[in-house]
Amino acid sequence: MKRRTLVLLVALIALAAMIPAPVFAQGTSVAGAVAGKAIGDTEMSASVTPNYVPVYRFSDMYNGATLYTANLAEAIDIINNYWDVYLYEGVAFLYDPAVDTAAIYRMHNVETDTFLYAGLAEANQILTYYPTRFTSEGVAFYLSWAPGTGKIPIYRFLGPGLNSQFLTASETERAAIQSGYPATLMFEGTFGYVSGGLQLGSGTGSISGVVTGPGNAPLSGVWVRASLEDDSGTWFARTNGSGAYSITGLPAGSYLVTFSTWPNNFDSGWTIIPDYYPGDVAVASATNTPNINIRLTRLPQPVYRFFNFTNGTHFFTPSEDEANNVIDQWSDIFEFEGVAYYTNPDNNTQPLYRFFNRNSGSHFYTASLDEANYVIATWPHVFTFDGPTYSVSRSPVANSVPVYRFFNRTNGSHFYTASAEEADTVIATWPHIYTFEGPAFWIGQ
Repeated sequence: MKRRTLVLLVALIALAAMIPAPVFAQGTSVAGAVAGKAIGDTEMSASVTPNYVPVYRFSDMYNGATLYTANLAEAIDIINNYWDVYLYEGVAFLYDPAVDTAAIYRMHNVETDTFLYAGLAEANQILTYYPTRFTSEGVAFYLSWAPGTGKIPIYRFLGPGLNSQFLTASETERAAIQSGYPATLMFEGTFGYVSGGLQLGSGTGSISGVVTGPGNAPLSGVWVRASLEDDSGTWFARTNGSGAYSITGLPAGSYLVTFSTWPNNFDSGWTIIPDYYPGDVAVASATNTPNINIRLTRLPQPVYRFFNFTNGTHFFTPSEDEANNVIDQWSDIFEFEGVAYYTNPDNNTQPLYRFFNRNSGSHFYTASLDEANYVIATWPHVFTFDGPTYSVSRSPVANSVPVYRFFNRTNGSHFYTASAEEADTVIATWPHIYTFEGPAFWIGQ
């Protein structure tokens, strides 16, 4: 829990700092709740029979978990209050409560904050074998166990380590996942069936565009989903090596378009933030709507700060693994103070060099290669060169903030802060201890 809490907290803070909280309108459907931002199943258009119940799909932008719910109020609550965690992926499929009566339970893995989906017998087995790892969140939706005329199969995939499952009623999406992510998601086969509510069909409209990332570089393998605002259908495509995509077979209507890196999410090493296309996209019959382009941004990199209460110095690291190791192994020396600041990998290109002072047990950081070489040449008996730690800027860049450096005259260590308020406090409170050396480097945001 310690590691997951640290990672998720950092990701939430960073993303919340970048994206202003949207104001969503309430409506009689999830599409209405997000003012047109809704997506459904990837290859089905449809008339939705009033008796059918839609099952809404959300993707956790950090750990790749997929959350399904047939509860409209819960779906709207997630959209309004957890927009910085979940990307709404619309209606995954629909079921008929008159004939689809097998309850499917949502099982929450409290260690990884992910979900499994199981019938009653399997849910009880999960709770029996993993009583401290899983909790039941109740019935997520209903389906049928047996096939029948007009019923649509629901396919289930299992993520690594029994952590999460992904469900789809789309043959095309199933095939794309099986071929594209055989090592990430294990195909478990047909999970169950739903009785309909989505009419297979197609139109003659299309949407096309290009997806780029940091530095305007094309992003390949991004999932692009176009969803009718009435929650009745969704179509998808994936970008090619040039970042281009084309979604065809669309009925005329107004669409929400989403761009997702799933399952290449943050926990799997990607740092690209999924996003919605800004505004509704109108599609006409026999017409292509071009230039539905987007540039996806990168999640800022956190730099963690620790206070060494044995010598009164601070330690900084961008490494989540190193931070967790310090928390686990040296809690009697270091106190975790949280995130000191964030860096933007797109506009920070100068390595920051780290040294360990063997006399004081403190660390020294410099963005100057000349200064780093001077320390190596002059004080090899004092400093151990740890190498580059993270990237910064030697001078101000767009949207950058300075990191101030102080010299502690009592123990020969240095203190660094990106907070002008904290810097002013140090100057005013401890002038007999610290010498203010000015900005040491800048960090782009």
